[in-house]
Amino acid sequence: PDAPPVALGVLDHDYVFWFGDLNYRIDLPRDDIVERIEEGSLEGLHGHDQLLKNMQAGRVFEGFREEPPDFLPTYKYDVGTDVFDSTDKARAPAWCDRVLWCAREGAFCSQTRYERHPSNMSDHKPVSASFSVSAKRIDRRKLVVAAAEVSRQLDIADNECIPSVSVEDKEVHFEDVEYRISNVRKIVLTNSGSVVAHFRFIPKPATSPGSLSKISKEWLTVEPKFGLLLPGECCEVALTVWVGDETVRLLS
Repeated sequence: PDAPPVALGVLDHDYVFWFGDLNYRIDLPRDDIVERIEEGSLEGLHGHDQLLKNMQAGRVFEGFREEPPDFLPTYKYDVGTDVFDSTDKARAPAWCDRVLWCAREGAFCSQTRYERHPSNMSDHKPVSASFSVSAKRIDRRKLVVAAAEVSRQLDIADNECIPSVSVEDKEVHFEDVEYRISNVRKIVLTNSGSVVAHFRFIPKPATSPGSLSKISKEWLTVEPKFGLLLPGECCEVALTVWVGDETVRLLS
């Protein structure tokens, strides 16, 4: 039976981009975070960012990369404003919304832009990123050559699956046939192919209504009438002429 199709995984692509609200926070008290933001010291927050720390430790998103965010945290804001959460919960600002990427070995990918946008539609600020990547180009000449080679290989495979049987003697002569004495000749069938071969002697169509189809005249018998040959295997087929009381009249 045909093998089941192999499922294509997320990482089985040249490039994978993973983005959204990943919900990672900054491991500092809220007041410290806000103070550094007001001082413009965003780089000082990177060392406390949960996502960056876990990626560097190899605990999450193995193989993925991200340019450290150089924009204000994207969460949490009072809806419709640029003010960090002023409710009783006073959640600490964080870069929850991120864009990560990874590239297959040999594929080129470079992040060219990473920014936060001033949308006030929710308590998050959206982010976007741009990338420069290499793309495969089809060489039409090589494609034609490869397609021709595949077709040739398929033809070879098809031909190898066709049974092939050789016959040692294509003509059989019975000499000195005598009354009531068996005259036997043998032919050898050989499977000269690479797959199993079945052989069978096919009866001739009946010559008149009500008559039976036969593979030979009554005075000739064939054994075996059918069989199976493995690659390289041979089989002797005996052809016997017998002229007796019942068949001699058919020869006269």
